[in-house]
Amino acid sequence: MPTASASRPCAERASKRRLRSISTSPSSDSPSPRRSRREPIALKAPVRRGQGRESPTVGIRAASEAHGSYIMSPGDGSTTIFTVNYRDEAPPDAREPRLRALFEHALDAILLTSPDGRIHAANPAACRLYGLTEAEIVAAGRTGVLDVDDPRLPNFLEERRRTGAVRGELRSKRGDGSVFPSEVASAMFRGVDGAEYTTLIVRDLTERNRIEAEREDLARAKDEMVAIVSHELRTPLASLLGFAELLLTRDYPEEERREFLGIMLHETQRLTALINDFLDVQRLDSGRHQLSPEPTSVRALVERALAAAGDDPAHASVVDLPNDLPLVLADPDRIHQVLMNLVSNSRKYSPGGGPVAITARWAGAAVELSVTDQGLGIPPEVLPKLFEKFYRVSSSDRRDIAGTGLGLAIVKGLVEAHGGRVRAASEGPGRGSTFAFTLPVADGPAPRTGVLTSAEPMPAAVGDVLIVEDNPAYASWMTHTLALHGNSTRTASSAEEALQAVAAARPGVLLLDLRLGGTMDGWDLLAILRGRPETHDLPVVIISAFEEKARGQALDLLEYLVKPVAMDRLVAVIERARVDRGRSVLMVDDEPSIRRMVEQALALEGIPCVGVQSGEEALSALEAEPDRYALVVLDLGLPGIDGLAVLDWIRSHSILRDLPVVIFTARHLSDEEKQSLSQRAEQIVAKGKGVPIQTVVARYLGQGSRADAAGQSGR
Repeated sequence: MPTASASRPCAERASKRRLRSISTSPSSDSPSPRRSRREPIALKAPVRRGQGRESPTVGIRAASEAHGSYIMSPGDGSTTIFTVNYRDEAPPDAREPRLRALFEHALDAILLTSPDGRIHAANPAACRLYGLTEAEIVAAGRTGVLDVDDPRLPNFLEERRRTGAVRGELRSKRGDGSVFPSEVASAMFRGVDGAEYTTLIVRDLTERNRIEAEREDLARAKDEMVAIVSHELRTPLASLLGFAELLLTRDYPEEERREFLGIMLHETQRLTALINDFLDVQRLDSGRHQLSPEPTSVRALVERALAAAGDDPAHASVVDLPNDLPLVLADPDRIHQVLMNLVSNSRKYSPGGGPVAITARWAGAAVELSVTDQGLGIPPEVLPKLFEKFYRVSSSDRRDIAGTGLGLAIVKGLVEAHGGRVRAASEGPGRGSTFAFTLPVADGPAPRTGVLTSAEPMPAAVGDVLIVEDNPAYASWMTHTLALHGNSTRTASSAEEALQAVAAARPGVLLLDLRLGGTMDGWDLLAILRGRPETHDLPVVIISAFEEKARGQALDLLEYLVKPVAMDRLVAVIERARVDRGRSVLMVDDEPSIRRMVEQALALEGIPCVGVQSGEEALSALEAEPDRYALVVLDLGLPGIDGLAVLDWIRSHSILRDLPVVIFTARHLSDEEKQSLSQRAEQIVAKGKGVPIQTVVARYLGQGSRADAAGQSGR
């Protein structure tokens, strides 16, 4: 066979290597096929056939002169078309362009080798696969491209020697020494020079194996999910069915009935949480999870989470939040979900008790919140897997702790949807753990929160509520819930009934389901109401099983709640509906940062706020538009006309004397001063401590008149 310089490009050298399936050489007394193409001729040299067998002298005749194809007639009635290449024929490039193109442009690596392991040629795909030039592949030999330590290799070579062709999986080796899984096909043939050669066709299986492993992991996760869901669904359902049957078929004392109902409530909440978790995972995976980010106080987020989690005597809550933390850009409901999950996990995985610490720090353009416990801890090898769906740490001390393995996956998805990062840390089993996440800083100054220095007012009735809901059971629940808080209600089961009810008497607020019976759905009804002058500003709260908040943003909703809705959440939203949408809060403070903070905090509650920096400006604003303001937030230490003088002026004004005023001050007040102010103001709130000012403002606005609030606050 001709040889080529190893320095030539791989493709050029490959073009000079010929792969043949049948080879022979013409004898001197054989007629030339070129002289008599159509006459059968006898070849004295034997012709190698499949499986290494040889045929005796055979008859051949020309089948295609253009391509040198012939028909072989071995005498048994069969014929075979094949190509015979003679050494004295035209150059290979002219005779076999298709074979050369196949060799050079194949996607798989092709090597021309000898049975003893030498490599004679390699195509461009082989050069790419091994990361070597053709000369380097030739020099490396078979031991340079196949892993000689692979126990399957000896059997592979023996099978090829015995049958002439073999195919199987072997470990191959790249030029850098790295080993990769491969599928190899190899066959033996005899060249025109009479020597035996072999081919190696190599395909990298790395990606295929990765996909198969992922498929197996997915199947295993699916099986685990089915097992977990089956257990988590069946357990509370069994309790619900069992206690419901007992209550319906037996008479129990009131104390036991209440105990059973409490258990049923708890199990229902478990089911709700499980369903919500699966829906959250599905939305996060599909990228359809809707967020409503807004400037939010970190302290308010933490306080809300701890209030919802409730007191736990075995796990004291330790909170360390710097006063200068900035607002973060976050969806309050979703970050509440994140914090609730982390706090709940810290308590759950600290069966021996111990404090749960919540801390925060300003980290450049983000705020990092951390939840730390002194519980079971986490083995270091499983830390990277904690945020995978359905993953749970497997150990004897965790077997009795319920859970789906979805919580941390949801935490990760929600935090990353905010543009943040989440991490877990632990020094090992028995040494507690820390979960931390970041949220981006929002534009605006750092907020300060206040603590009430006198009793907080209780919620009051909010007036007529129209419930538009086609599910009678859910409508009944909302009716009874709101009635417990002094609200009168009406119900409508369709959009048509709702329009008639609104026409008869405009409600104070409308609770609207989106999927209604009849020809119109909730969106149709809302569009009609917003298009009519008499109802364009009607407070509307959507309560739906479908999360379509983005669609409702353009329709000026008071709130969008996703079923199921907790009772306290429903009542709180109805309280907000009492705020007169056409009136504002007047914020009087000489510190720009305080004014800005209160304006931002009230904006989060949907309450418009106007800020002024002096007593003179406050009097001018109130005198010019006495009907514009629903409440005044008043600092005492003002330049010029101070806060006390402003308060006295308001109380002496014939129109404004019942205007609610909340004192918001950093001044230390004596008992006598507190007593005096409590006779003239609704509330005294200390700056820099406790409950946020927006909570106080929202509650007073929700009560309507100043006289009603006075009765609640002890004035």
